[in-house]
Amino acid sequence: MPENIIKNFILNACYEDTKRYIVNNNYPSIDEYEKDQWSYIVEILIIAIKSLVPNIQKDGNIIQYDRFEKELDLWRFYKHGYNNSLKELVNKTYKNYWENSDDSIYSRIIPIVFANENWNVIKEEIIKNILYSTGSIEALLEGVALSKFLYTIITYKDYCYEQIIDEIKQQIIKLSIKEILENDYYKISIKEYPGNYIIEFERSRIDLLNILNKVSNKDKFNILKYSIDLIEKDSLEKVDINNFFISGLRGTLENSVMTHNIKDKDFINNLCTYLFKLRKGRIDPKALNIRDSNSQNIFEYKKGDVFSHILLNKCLVLHKSETDKLTLSYIKTKSGIYRFIKFK
Repeated sequence: MPENIIKNFILNACYEDTKRYIVNNNYPSIDEYEKDQWSYIVEILIIAIKSLVPNIQKDGNIIQYDRFEKELDLWRFYKHGYNNSLKELVNKTYKNYWENSDDSIYSRIIPIVFANENWNVIKEEIIKNILYSTGSIEALLEGVALSKFLYTIITYKDYCYEQIIDEIKQQIIKLSIKEILENDYYKISIKEYPGNYIIEFERSRIDLLNILNKVSNKDKFNILKYSIDLIEKDSLEKVDINNFFISGLRGTLENSVMTHNIKDKDFINNLCTYLFKLRKGRIDPKALNIRDSNSQNIFEYKKGDVFSHILLNKCLVLHKSETDKLTLSYIKTKSGIYRFIKFK
């Protein structure tokens, strides 16, 4: 059932991210407010979900980029980690746009696939969203391939290994570089690509197809490789990869209900239900509109203050402290507790 697939995937993926973040965290924090905290990977997943809106003309749900940008602008202050692509995106620099990998792609493609039943809508939105943060050809092709992988699993009840591989192959073969260039979703001009983009694209396409045909050992498209290994019956227990996407996929394939604690678990559960409702066309787009507003300075509020925020809605300041280096504020909302940091 699609709703169970969505929940098993997202909750298991979020738990894996929580485990990794707890080990690697070195940000200032107050434990009582950050128990079982996840990283920027889950934060970007949530932003992508919140930015999806129904589009009648396209018969699906698409990312509303005005909302996406507003969410990212706020995320700068509550992020739990980041990568170079996201750093350049929020700073609007794009210095390494063509070279940067972006592991948040693996969380952003998930809601786009799960919220839509129309593959053409999914494909266009995936390409657009990946190119929003990185021009990496490998990231683009792997993102499309993994999206087709997820689409097949959630669409066909009795899928098999051969069907998934064939579906991905056909999509990669038919993927039009001409159409991608004409749509021009790139953040900077394709003329600035350090090489011949079309030739590099075709080389990477061949590399991916060779991986699907099991005739390549190149160190590329690794998450796709591990995903393929998982659907081979004798490999389910052998793939021991601590990765957001792979853990979600394993949870789906094993029909594993995640029982561990993660931060704001009820909220994540509600987001999964919300994605299913989007998928079934049960969300009124008018209910998702946000009013235009000047940026709000959340750091102006004191402990105990209650205020309304354009993206967070009703907020309560639980804690506020300052040092010579930063201002730290914990804010409670309906969805959970956010830690905001502003460096001086």
